[in-house]
Amino acid sequence: MATFFFDNDISFRVAEALGKLVHGHEVKPLRDVFPANTPDTEWIPEVGRKGWILISRDHNQRRRDTEHLALKDHGVRALYIRYSGTQDTLFADAARIIKNWPKIEKWGTTAAPGTLARLNSSDAIEKL
Repeated sequence: MATFFFDNDISFRVAEALGKLVHGHEVKPLRDVFPANTPDTEWIPEVGRKGWILISRDHNQRRRDTEHLALKDHGVRALYIRYSGTQDTLFADAARIIKNWPKIEKWGTTAAPGTLARLNSSDAIEKL
């Protein structure tokens, strides 16, 4: 069983709804594990230690040195749902994640630790 960890860049409501739909894996929003305002550099190491799969819209984590280093040093598998453009609505996020869940789930359970990828605008998963 894998744990998919959704940071605050995707609504906790989306993660909670997905958690009710997914069987065989856990889905955890950040606020269920850490205080909602916990800096990324504090929770990323714990996500890596636990072997959880990070799902985020914050593609800049890999561009900010301290966060990128934390992702790599702790072997976090991270999938970024949005990488450019305007911010989608809550319902658009939920629909896109649910529609693509089988490939997200497969990626998360087969990607090597430390792999960073994105779900691109064509809904394909690309390694970063």
